[in-house]
Amino acid sequence: MIAPVSVELEEERRIKQESLCRCNLWNNDIIISNESLIALADAIKVVNDLKVVQHKAEEAKLITQLAQIDLVNHKLFEEAYNASLDVSRFLDYYEISKLLTGPYDKEGACMTITAGLEGVASEEGNAQAASFQIALEMFN
Repeated sequence: MIAPVSVELEEERRIKQESLCRCNLWNNDIIISNESLIALADAIKVVNDLKVVQHKAEEAKLITQLAQIDLVNHKLFEEAYNASLDVSRFLDYYEISKLLTGPYDKEGACMTITAGLEGVASEEGNAQAASFQIALEMFN
């Protein structure tokens, strides 16, 4: 499962960000200090979200195992379904947040789609960009 490995990697990343933040926090440049704090906050949010994902995945797995031995009613099935949807949504958000590192804030990223004159390849690229934008808007 991807969640435990991701939690470990993001936890290591958060620890590194925290140590960098301690060193650079009192830097004379306010912009650099602010960027360090934003990166640390993002790392903490990702770690917390991945822990929630791991918990929900384990919950859905447990309910599925109980269903196999006929100990689950309809309400627990709904709960497992909702947990699996939450896990899917968190994992999609995690993958998108990995693509949005850099000068753009993950919460305020903006994308402009322009059509080119190159034919089929251009149309496919625009279709991919449009689907990425639609996926991104689902999480905002």
